[in-house]
Amino acid sequence: MTPRDGDLFLPALKVFIVDELLDGQDADFNEFTPLLEWGIIDSISMVRLLAFVENQFGINVDQAAVTAPDVTNLAAFANLLARAGRSVNARNAPDAASEVV
Repeated sequence: MTPRDGDLFLPALKVFIVDELLDGQDADFNEFTPLLEWGIIDSISMVRLLAFVENQFGINVDQAAVTAPDVTNLAAFANLLARAGRSVNARNAPDAASEVV
């Protein structure tokens, strides 16, 4: 995965946030919209967003591990998911020593 892998998550995240957190009012919402500053993300919406991420992408992100910089904007959050996805893939990768050839 590259640093831009977070871009893969952006379309689905944007649809979820606009539809579920902004009641369909996108008002120029994009990946650089300040999520905290505009009040889009709070503790309740974070729980909903993380549940969506787990259901949609199979990535379980502990809410306690999410920091303010991770939710500065949608691009930052998508990059967090890319990092978390790499971590999940690394944990689930077969151990080369235990592989049967």
